[in-house]
Amino acid sequence: MTNASAYVLGGPDIKTYYFDGAPDGTVCPGCGSCLDRSYSPATLDLKEARRYDFGNTQDLQPLFSKPFVDMINDLSGQRLAANAIQGSRGYFHLVVTETVEFDAQRRKTKFGPPCDVCGRVKWIAGATPAFLICNQIPPNGIFRTDLEFGGQNGRAPLLILGKELKEKIESRRFPGIYFDDAYCAGDKYKADKVH
Repeated sequence: MTNASAYVLGGPDIKTYYFDGAPDGTVCPGCGSCLDRSYSPATLDLKEARRYDFGNTQDLQPLFSKPFVDMINDLSGQRLAANAIQGSRGYFHLVVTETVEFDAQRRKTKFGPPCDVCGRVKWIAGATPAFLICNQIPPNGIFRTDLEFGGQNGRAPLLILGKELKEKIESRRFPGIYFDDAYCAGDKYKADKVH
């Protein structure tokens, strides 16, 4: 039996690259880690994104429509930094600053070797189901994990939602959005399901 008390926000691949054309020093050439979080592209081809209110670029950056950003801010009570994407007709790169520690040991997350260029690990695999080192996520909270998952083609933290915020988003029936379970320290999870 499982009893997740938090959720990972997931969405469709919107078939564009956030860091294409980024200046040197924005992304590590050795492992793909973002080195400059303040970067925002001048423009993005978001034809595919227009079908959705939330999605991830192919290099794993989350993009949101203005209605979705406004709804998250209203429902969570948090004012999240949302960087407008120029020429995108209302899409934003949402910056979640509050972090929650990911339990890599419980999840059996795998880490690649260190990058020769920046020193970070080259890849991190094993994100879901997510295990968190906390007793609970506030019901309307939104957090990012301290670990960024992925590899050379893109890395990003998981976006973690509290149960009530997840249910409110779900009730709006945004196309393409899905949720994976996230387990806090006291939540029960059948360990043999981890792969």
